Amino acid sequence: MKSKLAIITVLVTIAIGLPVKAEDTRIKNRAQVVGALADAECLVKYGKLPKEKVYEMIRFYINDHPQLIAAYSWALVSPKAKTLVKKLLPYQGFDCTGLMLSEEEADRLMLPYLK
Repeated sequence: MKSKLAIITVLVTIAIGLPVKAEDTRIKNRAQVVGALADAECLVKYGKLPKEKVYEMIRFYINDHPQLIAAYSWALVSPKAKTLVKKLLPYQGFDCTGLMLSEEEADRLMLPYLK
C-alpha cells in the first residue's frame, strides 16, 4: 500500500509540475523573441541595418533555435506582441542590444503581454 501511495504521489507531482514548467518555458521563449524583435526595430529605427537584413538575421537565429519557432509564430500575428515591441522601444539604448531596465521592471512591463 505504501509503495502505491508513493507512486501516485510522484505521478501527481509530475502531472502538476509539467504545465507550470511548460508555461514558464513558453513565456521565456516569447520574451526572448519579443526582445529580439524590439532589438530589430531599434536597429532599423536608428539606421544601423536595413529592415530586410535584420529580419533575415532573426530568421536564421530562429532556425538555429527551433524551440523558439512557436514563440516567433505567435509574435508575428499577436497584437499583444506587436504592442509590447512598441512599448519596449523607449527602453532600448542607442546600441540596440537590450533593455535599459532592471529585471523586475522588465517583468512588470512584459508579463501581461506574454501570457
